[in-house]
Amino acid sequence: MKAFATLLALLPICVLGATVNIHKRDLEGQKLLGFRVVNEQLAVKYSQNGNKLLFDPTFQSSSSDQLGPGVYLSPDPYGWIASDTTLGVGHWRCAVFANEAQWLRVKVAWIPREWGPDPPPGSTQQCDVGNCWYPVGTASQNAGLTPANTVLLSAALGGNGPTLQMLIPNLVANDASLNIETRCFNVVNQNGMRNLESYGTADWNNPYPFGLAQPPTDILRP
Repeated sequence: MKAFATLLALLPICVLGATVNIHKRDLEGQKLLGFRVVNEQLAVKYSQNGNKLLFDPTFQSSSSDQLGPGVYLSPDPYGWIASDTTLGVGHWRCAVFANEAQWLRVKVAWIPREWGPDPPPGSTQQCDVGNCWYPVGTASQNAGLTPANTVLLSAALGGNGPTLQMLIPNLVANDASLNIETRCFNVVNQNGMRNLESYGTADWNNPYPFGLAQPPTDILRP
């Protein structure tokens, strides 16, 4: 435990919370993808990985595994868990960024509730919990959508809606060419939370609009 505490103390300044100006300069050419909450162990893993995003199944929560394995993001810094008092000192909030130019080659698919693992009454479920890479009913039309090149968007299920979620599958999360970076701050670090808030909200509406009332179409960016 002492060694772990020492490691936390040695985390780079970009994780512990540098000034907003330093962060903004370091992130030129990066696109804000979204936010997530992690525990200290995963925050340390990010730091040891050069603050690069990585998918580690050790930290995959079954409650969040709605569309498939990978990294789940919210567009808002406080999108899922609004109160830091419910988290405690052992949790960190992270902003996630990617190389803006490289991210354009990642495909984006919207999973309407009617096609997902929690369909409304009268709808036909077309994908299983944890396996929604593309709707089964349109797989023949979308053979190019795979866990290696596609992120999924949907409403969070299980009473967490209408908050939206993005699934970055493990093969995309671990793609070094995308330069996906994390900026994580302990929830008790007030300066860190201000830095996090300064990033604003991730824009998932441009250039391919979507929303909870979106007409049934699954490809947003082919």
